[in-house]
Amino acid sequence: LEGALSGGEHAKLIDEHFGGTIRHVISWRDGASGEERKRVRDEPFRVLTLDVDGVETLEGALEQYTRAEELCGENQYVLDSGERVDALKRARLGELPRALILGLKRITFDFERYVKLKLTSRVAFADALDVGPFTEPPCGASEESEASAPSDTLYALVGVTVHVGVADCG
Repeated sequence: LEGALSGGEHAKLIDEHFGGTIRHVISWRDGASGEERKRVRDEPFRVLTLDVDGVETLEGALEQYTRAEELCGENQYVLDSGERVDALKRARLGELPRALILGLKRITFDFERYVKLKLTSRVAFADALDVGPFTEPPCGASEESEASAPSDTLYALVGVTVHVGVADCG
């Protein structure tokens, strides 16, 4: 379908409906001024792939995806100047698509046995998902407190695809 639409008047149809952005943010304190600095990069997506190993809910998978990672010690962030600084790295939802497609990553690799494994643990989800708390900045957040996210961050479940089989085929 994408190939058939490319170049024509409907070339952007897929992106208009399914395209969103992941906002990658790295933040650190400037050594001289102490001011917070940020580097922001938007990455387009059509399917948001979530790791579900060790989580029980879809919201838990989104929390895990958007959790900040500390870059410190041997893993410090390197500025363009070459200076190494402690920083926080995180990914949040930026621009939201009209229709959100989530892929649950249920295949993992066991490095000790060199085999693919299919995760069969239960991941609970409702018929609606509010992604407001996982956006950048969180939709509806005020400086004093977080208010309810607006309705444009609310998605209704319209379909589920279940992989039947094992890690290598199905």
